[in-house]
Amino acid sequence: MDSRGSDPTDTIVKPAMIALLVVSGVTGIMMLTHRYSDLVRFAHEWLSVLFIVAALWLLVRNWRIFARSFKRGSGRGAFGIALVASVALTGMTGNAQHVSPTTVLQALSSAPLEKAAPAFGLEPETALAVLHQAGIKASLGDTLSTIGARNGTNGAEIASRLAEQAQASE
Repeated sequence: MDSRGSDPTDTIVKPAMIALLVVSGVTGIMMLTHRYSDLVRFAHEWLSVLFIVAALWLLVRNWRIFARSFKRGSGRGAFGIALVASVALTGMTGNAQHVSPTTVLQALSSAPLEKAAPAFGLEPETALAVLHQAGIKASLGDTLSTIGARNGTNGAEIASRLAEQAQASE
């Protein structure tokens, strides 16, 4: 009997790492392109922690192999480049402030059209005309969420339409 078959590194950790790598990669790309929900973000963050735990397990179990790769200049160079790139990208894109697009969008969605329109650089009457031209029933006193619900969608979709119009008129 092969003793490797009972090693949890081979039977559990490596397959789990592959699955976690795929999930973290897909959810990371979704977040990069801003096509995600809170569940995707939550999954990405916590599954990435599990990925790190599995990677540390492999590092400890295979320390000699990893140590040998650092004896060669190419191994040290690859590690150094990856480390510098990670620090540089984090420094360039990191932000100490927490900005929640969801919170902003919820606030806009609960605002009446007459108050929300200026946030998109539109006069309230222009925003109303844009929605009417798109076949959306709305009035200035309606919230974006109410307009969305009345028209079979949601406030975020109404906000997106207004934002697109504002960008098109620039």
